[in-house]
Amino acid sequence: MFSRQTSEIRRDDQAELAPAAVRQLLELLAVNGLRDHEIDAPSDPNEEWFIDLAIGELNTIVSYRPEFGFGVYTSVPDFGARPDEVYRDPRKAAIRLHQLADQWARDARLTAPNLRDLRLIMEMLQADVAEAWNGGGNQTSISRLEMRDDHRLSTVRDYVAALGGQLELHVRFDTFEAPIKIGALSPSKIPARGRTKL
Repeated sequence: MFSRQTSEIRRDDQAELAPAAVRQLLELLAVNGLRDHEIDAPSDPNEEWFIDLAIGELNTIVSYRPEFGFGVYTSVPDFGARPDEVYRDPRKAAIRLHQLADQWARDARLTAPNLRDLRLIMEMLQADVAEAWNGGGNQTSISRLEMRDDHRLSTVRDYVAALGGQLELHVRFDTFEAPIKIGALSPSKIPARGRTKL
């Protein structure tokens, strides 16, 4: 994290050389709350870029790799650590970074996105999720679901499918990390938004 604070956005030479996706992210963030940025460009433009951002009260680092997208850190990044979240679309990355800035201003901490955050990143209304989930369902039931603290895996799987995604589970221990499979949790029967059923 960096500590420099200024009231104006600094335009540096690196921004002019940055990939279009990085420039687009900075433009989207400038609309609401970006106070400052600094770009650390790699010697080869196809390698990893690092962008120090000051959004509202939040100072954070975002990485960018052309083949993967934007890496967002919600934990304190150690040297060589992988990002906690990856966004291939600059608009989705900007939405998430604004969510994190709001969260930091409110709670002075950062956490993974909750169900509501995911829906907002996907730019969907609760009614859209209800429609995708059960063909004209109830917006109120989606609202209640988003407010719950405890969820069944199959419910989260179906909610994510209604957003157009796929649920994956991972475990992390001091000595290893791995994807896991729980019982016979089959793929959702809800067609992913924008995909056709085979």
